[in-house]
Amino acid sequence: MNRLYQFTKILYAIAIFLTYNLQFYVPFTLLWPRICRKILYKYNDKAKAKFEHVFRIGLILVTCKLTTLDLNDTKLLKRDFCHSVESTESRQNL
Repeated sequence: MNRLYQFTKILYAIAIFLTYNLQFYVPFTLLWPRICRKILYKYNDKAKAKFEHVFRIGLILVTCKLTTLDLNDTKLLKRDFCHSVESTESRQNL
């Protein structure tokens, strides 16, 4: 049973590794043209390709950081978000 569990974990990790780029296709295709249009219009194609790689790596690093947040950090983020929503609603009711 233990080997089956280990084998399943390894296959799951490989599947995530191989499909991570595919998962970012939609967010990237939505964000990248806007960035090119507003920021990178003055650069040549070689510089745009470098910025594209940096942007893709940045997206991956941000999501990795979000998934590795400590549980206490996540609770603090949720608490802060709820307090900001409550304060916004109370201001709208005035």
